[in-house]
Amino acid sequence: MFVSFVLLLSYFTCFFLLLFVCLILFVLLFNPT
Repeated sequence: MFVSFVLLLSYFTCFFLLLFVCLILFVLLFNPT
């Protein structure tokens, strides 16, 4: 039970990190300063 919870948490963390990186890349591409 606990191991599955930790696995789920790690998956969500990885997903949000990926989403964050994609968002930053998107902003950098479409809004060059």
